Amino acid sequence: MANERKELRFTFDSAQCELLLAFEQASSLQHLAKLLARDVSVASRQLQRVADVAPVLEKKAGRWVLTALGRQLNQWTRAALQSQNRLLRQQRELRLNPHAPSVENTRAALVLVGVQQGFAHPSWGARNNLEAEEEIKKLLKEWRRKEREVFHVHHISTEPLSPVKKGMQGALPLPFAKPTAHEAVVLKSTNSGFSGTQLEAALRRVGVDVLVVVGFSLNHCVDATVRDAADRGFGVFLPGDAVVSFERSAPDGSLLSAESVHQVALANLNQEFCTVVRAADLFQNDEEECT
Repeated sequence: MANERKELRFTFDSAQCELLLAFEQASSLQHLAKLLARDVSVASRQLQRVADVAPVLEKKAGRWVLTALGRQLNQWTRAALQSQNRLLRQQRELRLNPHAPSVENTRAALVLVGVQQGFAHPSWGARNNLEAEEEIKKLLKEWRRKEREVFHVHHISTEPLSPVKKGMQGALPLPFAKPTAHEAVVLKSTNSGFSGTQLEAALRRVGVDVLVVVGFSLNHCVDATVRDAADRGFGVFLPGDAVVSFERSAPDGSLLSAESVHQVALANLNQEFCTVVRAADLFQNDEEECT
């Protein structure tokens, strides 16, 4: 029939939905690349791949614009995120390990793993959790305000082309995470912050028995540090919104989105090696304990 409408079916993963949301906020392709912390050419190719999947983007005068369907998809995505946030607020902590120690009742240290400039390099691929730096910044500010212990673990790669190689700009901390004179800095060249370093000795020396671990990247150095800390007898809290994951290639060559990698990594760590929480809950609970 002439008026019969063709059914349109397509599937987007969370990374593609995140890309479209960022595109709507961006004023230019360069601005989009900055929001996503990736190279302009990478962002451009990803937009083309999204446009190939479904008619959510179109080119006008040589520039990508959202179609009506693209704007509708963004509305659905925002509604889904708001619903998810409401559910998370109803259960303020994802505390699945009932034996994990409380942050409030211990001398908990904040451990920043790999919060360095080099992890914004496009060679890492697409990342998730664009708000992670802001969450880390809030936690760091709170820890400093309360004069709690803060440890910085910086990765200094031995790979010749690494963006975090010694002497490279990328090896430096992000500006907001520059250590103060009273905060310990631990340098490592392997995944775990404990392997071949004095991190454990420094923590024990100041009486720390619980860690709050944040940083880059969840499925590499953060994961290794959390597991190692648990094996050494530390209680560990992992704020899932204050860590970042990057996309990864599976053994069969398929590409796993950064968000998929992130969720699997959190699921693997929770209950066994740490308690997964939201960053805001850590100091909400802390405020309640102190009032």
